[in-house]
Amino acid sequence: MKNTFTNFFFLILCSGFLFSCGDDDNDPKSTSDIEGVWSLKSMDYDGKYSAYQQGELLDEGTFTGEASDIDMTFDFKGDKLLASGSFNMSMEYDLFPGVEYKIPVSGSNFSGTWEANGDKIYFQTLSGPEEAQIISQTANELVLKMSSTMSQAAIGVENVFEMDGVYVLTK
Repeated sequence: MKNTFTNFFFLILCSGFLFSCGDDDNDPKSTSDIEGVWSLKSMDYDGKYSAYQQGELLDEGTFTGEASDIDMTFDFKGDKLLASGSFNMSMEYDLFPGVEYKIPVSGSNFSGTWEANGDKIYFQTLSGPEEAQIISQTANELVLKMSSTMSQAAIGVENVFEMDGVYVLTK
């Protein structure tokens, strides 16, 4: 049961990993500096999870991970965003120290709108509004930090993930 449960964790985590929430600031960035096609070069994340069945805590702990074999692009054009590609998520849970799980994320395609304002980029996709904090930005590199809390339920189990991720994109 625990192995099936852990595999279910990975599936849920992969489904909503690319964009999440953060703070607000009003120092406007030039959208022309962000416009263009960016390639995802790295993605590192950590967080904590809790799993509940019928309201009873089944498991909780922390996880860390990074993306590998990345072939993912983000096309910022006008106020439109088109993302497509694939990568592998490598994760390690404190529940299973020394065991690395690799989950392929292929066909990750989505579109929406975006707006830069201060040190934030605001996104609107089918999954709803989200935002990223701009950690650093040069003409050829954009480093974003995104935080999120996700809750998903299936087969009688509710999984709650709180995570922070740092994403490095290059032109």
